[in-house]
Amino acid sequence: MSSGSGIKIDDEIKGAYSKIHNKKGQYAILMFNDDQNGLKIVEEGGEKSYNDVISGLPNDDVRYIFFDFPFITKQSDQKNTKVLCISWHPQSSSVKKRMLCASTFSALKHACKIGANESLEGDDASDIDVDTILKKIGGKATY
Repeated sequence: MSSGSGIKIDDEIKGAYSKIHNKKGQYAILMFNDDQNGLKIVEEGGEKSYNDVISGLPNDDVRYIFFDFPFITKQSDQKNTKVLCISWHPQSSSVKKRMLCASTFSALKHACKIGANESLEGDDASDIDVDTILKKIGGKATY
């Protein structure tokens, strides 16, 4: 599916999201390619904490993040994870990039079959911090 921006979500991106679902503790960071007609993976792995990944985001450019977020369930105090899709579009990035990011986010969520409770948008670090995510998913911190 292509978005309102005309960007098609290719199989590499869908595969990265699927891989994170199948291998716990993983993440991927995506950005627009140089021609701004598609997305590319700029970093992936499993050795970073959520805070490490988020603190490395640029203040002047947009990104998408897939992250297998660990938490404790409120109902049964069990360890669990949820793969999140985060749209990062800081206010200091260009208006054109923020608009491109927003118009592509729905296509990304649709292509990867990401539910509303698994996606988050932020233009400020407080929009995507651990406390905000825990409120959204209804969990408690693992530490």
